[in-house]
Amino acid sequence: MTPWKITTQSMISVTLFWFAGLLTFASLGLLPIMETDTPVLAFCVSIPFAAVMAGVALSICREIIQASGIPMEQAKGRLLLKLTTLLLDRPTWRSLFASISPVILALQYWETDTSFLLKFPGVTEVMLIDTMRIEFLLIHGFPFLIFWALIAANRLGAIRIAGALIFILVAGFYAGAASNVAGSYQGALIFLYLLIPDLISYTRSDPDEYVRPRLAMRWALQFFAMLTALVVSNTEFLQNSASFQAGLLFFSWIALMELFRLADIPLDIAGAQNTPSAI
Repeated sequence: MTPWKITTQSMISVTLFWFAGLLTFASLGLLPIMETDTPVLAFCVSIPFAAVMAGVALSICREIIQASGIPMEQAKGRLLLKLTTLLLDRPTWRSLFASISPVILALQYWETDTSFLLKFPGVTEVMLIDTMRIEFLLIHGFPFLIFWALIAANRLGAIRIAGALIFILVAGFYAGAASNVAGSYQGALIFLYLLIPDLISYTRSDPDEYVRPRLAMRWALQFFAMLTALVVSNTEFLQNSASFQAGLLFFSWIALMELFRLADIPLDIAGAQNTPSAI
């Protein structure tokens, strides 16, 4: 399978798993944001849909695992152990460096009984809420920024210049929107800080056919992580515990995504089809 096909199938399976999990948790009454007056009916309707979506996602995952060269006929326990071992082998010095900034942010949101576990001098609760809002802006603008960045990087002549100028314009627009969210220039600085993991990923030297699939997978994982954090915490970006829980959940996931290079897994599978031992 091509890198794009494996990445597309991975994104579809992530989407199906996410909706299946959402329906399952909602049917069990574990999501306050999706409470209903008819829980029995919700359970009877949601569980079959969740089962179908999970089944389709599992079948897609099976096809992806087969493409990786891992024999599917081995026992499920051994297969799970092998997949876990492969996951634990994924961190590199580059991925460790990329995970530092989201780890630092996650710790800022960690509330204890009396205060916060770690909060740097000058960081306020209002700033933490603004950071989540600015991260939402970044996820929204990521496809547009990447589109023009790729044009500026891969085209020639006037098209490259136009792509670079439009990229600067779009980046300036989102940085300005971030400043409006924060009420000062600090919003633009927060926006740039949140870009650090993406910049580290973008500046990697990969084959051309790997760049777009990897960036698309990164965006999908970030998007569903934000949705999950918002749904689970039932936050409205207000200065309360729910918003801090959302920040802790989201940036903890981003740190794990960066550390274990989760967005690269489809591409590693594509590259390992002819050399299974290199997965």
